[in-house]
Amino acid sequence: MSSLFVALLVLGASRLSAQRAATVNCADKRLDLAERDVCASPDLIRLATRIDRSTRRLEGQLTGVDRRALLDTEHPFVVTRNACQNESGAVHACVERIMNERADALALAASTPSSIQSEVTKYPFVEVAYVDRWGTRLLNEHLKVWGCLSLDRRSSAQMAEGITIRSTCGAPSRDALVVHPAALSGSDSVFLQAGPRLGYWSGTLERESDKYLLAGWRPQ
Repeated sequence: MSSLFVALLVLGASRLSAQRAATVNCADKRLDLAERDVCASPDLIRLATRIDRSTRRLEGQLTGVDRRALLDTEHPFVVTRNACQNESGAVHACVERIMNERADALALAASTPSSIQSEVTKYPFVEVAYVDRWGTRLLNEHLKVWGCLSLDRRSSAQMAEGITIRSTCGAPSRDALVVHPAALSGSDSVFLQAGPRLGYWSGTLERESDKYLLAGWRPQ
């Protein structure tokens, strides 16, 4: 992925860590193209309000795995909507489609609660903890996983086997997602040895023994 794309997503992720709602603070000076599109459209503002009201209502109605699916997909939905900023010439259509699909899914869940579980596989922008929780449903899905990509120094001699994604770049955590690159060139090795970096990392989710792994990753 391009450095600009990563930078925009990092900015979005840092802000969205506290913002899970579909509505947008239109007074915020740091809005991305997708958010500005929502603010410029009365129809999309009404749709965002509808989504948030439906979400709050369902949070009080759903239980168990259905409620967990609702809560866990709120953030990926917003990130996926905001990623529409990269749809050159089609930002509005992309935003409108994703928001309408979310609104329809919430409406269906009001009458058929278990249907909300299908939302788990609809949004590619997820976190390591999300993969841990919903991995069996995400197998063979192409994902963009947010986390700290790093090379285990103990495995640097076998670099392709020592790449992981963790929730943070701080203290080691147990929630590591193993990364299997498509191939490693000399420049890829330099990229990895430069140190941990936080961002979204793309690949296809697979399972090997008792571990999930992100296959086909390449630095871009």
